[in-house]
Amino acid sequence: MEFTIPIDEVISKILTFFILGMFGVIAREFGFIKEEANSSFTNIVLYITLPSLIFVSMTNDVKWVYLIQGMFTPIICIVLILIIMLLALFLGRLISVRAEKIGTFMVLSFMPNSGFLGFPIVFSIFGKEGLLYAILFDFGVTIAFLLLQL
Repeated sequence: MEFTIPIDEVISKILTFFILGMFGVIAREFGFIKEEANSSFTNIVLYITLPSLIFVSMTNDVKWVYLIQGMFTPIICIVLILIIMLLALFLGRLISVRAEKIGTFMVLSFMPNSGFLGFPIVFSIFGKEGLLYAILFDFGVTIAFLLLQL
């Protein structure tokens, strides 16, 4: 699959998310959204809309060729994470991160926040196929994180 998206379209999509986010901030500042509603909105996004987006992407017109092309994506992700961890270790020592904090620094260096805004942005720019690859990449991140827990 080849993704050829004009840069102005990418900027337009990201700007749309930014403007929608600003509407939320303004609505909260003017009292349209109460403080008590924050956790409800977060729960709706994290536990209803995001899983629904992933489910629809993975089950609706996904072609085997995309899954076959993407089967190495989690492996590539894990290799990239190992490289980033080594770079973070080197950079952490270079900038004198305390020894007891170097592990935290390394994990924070490779753990993306891809789900909350990343998946919707990828979906809006690249469609279902792009979201599929993003989900497979995030699967690699999850595997790496679980391996670190051992």
